[in-house]
Amino acid sequence: NKLAEGVQCGDQITLAADINSDNVVNVVDVVAAINALIDSGMIPYPMKTRALSNDYLSVEDFTIYAGETKEVEIYLDNTKGYTAFQADIHLPEGLVLAENASLGSRASVSHMLVTCLSNANVLRTVAFSLLAEDFNSNDGCLVKFAVTAKKNFTGGTLSIENVMFATSDEDGYVLSDVTATIMG
Repeated sequence: NKLAEGVQCGDQITLAADINSDNVVNVVDVVAAINALIDSGMIPYPMKTRALSNDYLSVEDFTIYAGETKEVEIYLDNTKGYTAFQADIHLPEGLVLAENASLGSRASVSHMLVTCLSNANVLRTVAFSLLAEDFNSNDGCLVKFAVTAKKNFTGGTLSIENVMFATSDEDGYVLSDVTATIMG
């Protein structure tokens, strides 16, 4: 049940999830599994290798005061058509998730978002389409969530790391990490 940028395959479950046999389970493997279900055929081997992309995520700097709640929107500006993504959103100390993340206007009705908040205040996000549909448009809100500032919040940096997007052709693209300054 591991999805990350460097999770090494060691047990039988992880080996089974590593569709392209690159010893890493990530969103590209998810897309390949979905495509196999859609096509009702064999899973294609080998999958294409990961590449860097000039597409990028962005999130605006903002100010939030103790006890206040704000919505954070993450935008994607892209030239390629993507069907899935994964990212880790690191919240600064004193800033807590107020409501679950949801997909923005870029998602089609077949897109699903799965999130998990770790003890380290990292929100792991994975989104994919069960019909292998691309996200709509080439810019706009991809995902959004609300945060609340605790009494002790004085500011910090929100970072988005481990960012990977996948096309319906199972090409994986690594996007640059992004940060936002949050004033308290």
